[in-house]
Amino acid sequence: MAIKKYRSLEKKQMRIGYLFILPLIFGLAVVFVPSIIKTIIFTFNDISIDGSGYSLDFIGIENYQKAFRTDPRFIINLTDALTNLATNIPVVVIFSLFIAVLLNQKFKGRIAARTIFFVPVLLATGVILKIEQTTNLLTSIDTSRAIDIGTGVDMSQMSGIRSVLLSLNFNDTLIGIVAGAADGIYSVVQSSGIQIFVLLAALQEIPASLYEAAKVEGSDGWQLFWKITFPMLSPQLVVCAIYTIVDTFTTPNNVFADYVNSLAFSQNQYGYATALNFIYFLCIGVMIAIFGAVISKFVFYNE
Repeated sequence: MAIKKYRSLEKKQMRIGYLFILPLIFGLAVVFVPSIIKTIIFTFNDISIDGSGYSLDFIGIENYQKAFRTDPRFIINLTDALTNLATNIPVVVIFSLFIAVLLNQKFKGRIAARTIFFVPVLLATGVILKIEQTTNLLTSIDTSRAIDIGTGVDMSQMSGIRSVLLSLNFNDTLIGIVAGAADGIYSVVQSSGIQIFVLLAALQEIPASLYEAAKVEGSDGWQLFWKITFPMLSPQLVVCAIYTIVDTFTTPNNVFADYVNSLAFSQNQYGYATALNFIYFLCIGVMIAIFGAVISKFVFYNE
């Protein structure tokens, strides 16, 4: 009898879950999948746009051949975009986790501090972004300044950071990640608003009794973090990492996106630009699939 009640409750929860994601399923079926199919069709055509609409001229795989055989900028921009993406994920997630842990502590002015760290979400809106881009364009005219525009990091300080890391025998790859994060701290903070919010909410869901029991057993703060906090946050960390991938993919400051936009709207190569975007989309999908398959083995679910 108890088993039947459990199964009926489980089925009820499944129905509620499907009802909750019904808008997502509807969006995938009605908007996303048809758009992907149309995009794939566009990649095999040369697109011409006139006053009456657009016309397609089938050219097969010529757009893909051009991308990998005759367009050197495509490989360079794609490599740079994927490299920046791979280095941006751990930096943003670690920074978000650090700030979320700090904001979860009890101190005076905690609400104001949380509000301040949620401001980057507002900065990512279109109006603020346009103002910021205009400001950066105006200030970048003054090329004689020694401070990097947009980051506020003195270049002499950057060389000092590299020297310290070299003295600690850090390899070149790690030095590049740390120095790049320090140089782009403004963009890191701007990209971390949602992640901080998600991790902060997850931290507040961890039962305080777990920490109390661990302290009674003699655990210190370091052990509490690695034995309780980090495992309990692992599902949300995966969500934040995937969100960071998608957010980086869609950011207006993406070098690859700028290149594709210039091909489409400046050179009228709409079919070729669509093919490049589709290749980039596939690369991002493969990265998410590999990341999810590897990380899912280390995720702890409190069931």
